[in-house]
Amino acid sequence: MCLLSIFILLSFILCISKEQVFAAQWYLYSGASARGAVTRGFEGVLAEFVPEDERIYGYVQAQAEVNWNRLGGVLSLGTWEISEDTIESGALLDRTENRLFIDEMYFYYGDDEKNFFTSQIGWTNTVILDGYILDDYYPGGTLRFNFLRGEKQLSLEGYVCKVETDSLISGSKSFISGTQLTYSAKPSGLTLKGGFHVLIERDDYTKQFLNETFYTFLLAARELIMKRLLEKTQNSALAEYMYYQLLTSEVVKEAKADIYWITTRLQWTGENWDFSLLGAIDTGTGRVHTEMPTSTGGVVESDKDIIFFGYMWKGEVSWKFLEWMKASPALLWMSGSADYYRRIIESGRVDAFLSFRPLIYDSAVFFQQGLNLGLHSSAPVTAGLFGTGLVVPQLSFEATLWKRFEVTLSNIGIFTEKKPSEAPSAFIGYEMDFLLQWNFWKDFSLSTELDVFVPGGFFKNTGGTGVMWTLGLDWAVEGEGCF
Repeated sequence: MCLLSIFILLSFILCISKEQVFAAQWYLYSGASARGAVTRGFEGVLAEFVPEDERIYGYVQAQAEVNWNRLGGVLSLGTWEISEDTIESGALLDRTENRLFIDEMYFYYGDDEKNFFTSQIGWTNTVILDGYILDDYYPGGTLRFNFLRGEKQLSLEGYVCKVETDSLISGSKSFISGTQLTYSAKPSGLTLKGGFHVLIERDDYTKQFLNETFYTFLLAARELIMKRLLEKTQNSALAEYMYYQLLTSEVVKEAKADIYWITTRLQWTGENWDFSLLGAIDTGTGRVHTEMPTSTGGVVESDKDIIFFGYMWKGEVSWKFLEWMKASPALLWMSGSADYYRRIIESGRVDAFLSFRPLIYDSAVFFQQGLNLGLHSSAPVTAGLFGTGLVVPQLSFEATLWKRFEVTLSNIGIFTEKKPSEAPSAFIGYEMDFLLQWNFWKDFSLSTELDVFVPGGFFKNTGGTGVMWTLGLDWAVEGEGCF
């Protein structure tokens, strides 16, 4: 509320000022969609993360920006999904009460093209490495020094933000901060970036992350765990009881960690092609306290140091081989561990690449539906199913037909980076995503999307196919003016 009051006050001051001309920009997005998912033969983890579903929903987004001389402010509002589910579950009401529909609300000083020093403060979208590490809205501030401007640019940026969950201001004690050096040469189309980022975790994010991972592991590996419990107890009823205790217990009672990321990115753009290579290393240390239930009804307590070390990289080439079409082959690689949870319990190592609230757009089902376990969690998340990592070759095509139709076709194969001993195969599945958008009149567009996921041999005794479809109508209007 304090930030909102300041934004309104600044806007009022700019409006009544007669000494300088100020500019305003605004836009409004709205849309309605129907979405559904149909699955055949999905069980276990697949059934949980790709459920059959049909719904009709809408959304409204609005943004306003005002600037005066070197000062400016931005207010962005969004309802997210408005549907029967979000209304009945109370999610829409919670967003109204806790966030006031605010996505971004910040003030800025300076222009990166003109000024040596620029800054920004408020609630804004924080993105690290194209969302592979982080993509969320946090309150914080940024300072940027532009040492070179013009054809060749060199800048150093530092930021700090407070990790918030569902409300504008909560009791979170955790912070994310970092710095990034950027060099770009416009004549050659070359851009280089290097960054260092740190999560200072003083809440229960690491604890939640470990408990969620353990719970999912128990669900997916029930057959194997029951077999081992039966060998140990020689009593089926006792084995069932112990499994239930494991499933319903909060095994990790305490966990704290500080996690660091070193990131790099290279982008080189030519007349009809574009090459990008990005990568990151995560490292850090923490402390975990666990309580494992026993067959006698007691618990076995243990404390262990935990060490994080993982890596990821992605290379992509885009080639516009026709005036109206381009092809983009790519390869995404994220480190993992064959026996992820056992490695944590026995040696305290997390070898899988670790993200914090990522938002990955490489595919609609596997990544955006949350099959990449924990994707939409408010805690850290390891890459792949059960921290086994990912190797994802991709090939996509984009075409513009008759200036009004935009077509995107993506094909990806999904493999674990390390195959667990219990899994029949490292092949998770194949996914095909098809999107058609028709810009039929002024600011109106009609789109349809079809996403097909076919599970591979990683999922034992599970065949079938998952299909998601979306049909949407979107409308946008924008304007600007000087006063």
